[in-house]
Amino acid sequence: MGRFGARALSMFAGVLLLGGPTKAAVVLDFEGQQDSTVLTNQYPGFSFVNAIILKSGISLNEFEFPPHSGANVVSDNGGPMTITFNPAVQSFSGYFTYSEPLTVAAFDSAHSLVATATSHFSNNEALSGDQGSSPNEVLSVSSNGGISSITITGDPGGSSFALDDVTVNTGSSPNPTPLPPTVLLTLVGLGLVMLFMARRKTRTNLIGTMVAVLGIFVLVESGAIWLSGAPQASRPSGVLAPRIRIVSVKPVAASAKVTVTAQISHPTYIQNSSNLIGISTSGLRALLGRMHDEKGTSVIQVPLGDSPSQLQVSAAFRGRVRRVLSDPKPLKR
Repeated sequence: MGRFGARALSMFAGVLLLGGPTKAAVVLDFEGQQDSTVLTNQYPGFSFVNAIILKSGISLNEFEFPPHSGANVVSDNGGPMTITFNPAVQSFSGYFTYSEPLTVAAFDSAHSLVATATSHFSNNEALSGDQGSSPNEVLSVSSNGGISSITITGDPGGSSFALDDVTVNTGSSPNPTPLPPTVLLTLVGLGLVMLFMARRKTRTNLIGTMVAVLGIFVLVESGAIWLSGAPQASRPSGVLAPRIRIVSVKPVAASAKVTVTAQISHPTYIQNSSNLIGISTSGLRALLGRMHDEKGTSVIQVPLGDSPSQLQVSAAFRGRVRRVLSDPKPLKR
């Protein structure tokens, strides 16, 4: 291959390794927590403020804010979310779906700002997001000097984002941001060209080819940036806040089943998103089944076990991270 070919391959390998993982990673997927659990110190080494667990189909609007994995996410509850790390970490990353522009600010032990990251869009919800966006955008921050806490700010009042699959690295070097697919593909193509040209010992042609490939990459990225600035998709809105009312709970003759009918009327309602929730005597919520829409109402017929003492209907509406819940209705047996 020759000295020049070996040098070219070495350069290419070094570039690819920039996106490689580091050791000592800790991942939180938030599974195993009950719906509406307020997070504080449940995870060793992590302390949460203004954070609440939302579960798909119960409190989480999974149509707009789908989890990156599993059924649970953590959301901002009443204000910007703060996560404190003990000991300090070198990097933080997570998958975000948001209805407002996000800022992730990282601080050291003296509470000095050491790194920031901002969302690429104003809104990346699954149904109502900006053109070109998609849910579960990766945002990350890192600092060689260590990160003692981060603050994630969307809407100052909270309920503006869902966070899933948090990864922190406590190793000796920060975890770099993963290379986007367009970058990775460009580098792979560049490496193959470098290898081919090196074998032919045409150094001048190699430099020209590298410039051309990098130029193509710049054009591709510029197109992506232009698309991200395209006009937003229209988001429906209603004058009155969404409301759900359980109209009737009727026992089915000669069976342990009931038919539940709920009335839902709002322009932002996501069709066929209503679920029936059972509430135990201890206050825990469980998903009993998906309802179906019939002429302005949602209906379900379900068998009832011994656990629910109350029934509640949960429905999803565009632009809301949390589902809207009806008033609980006592179950008469």
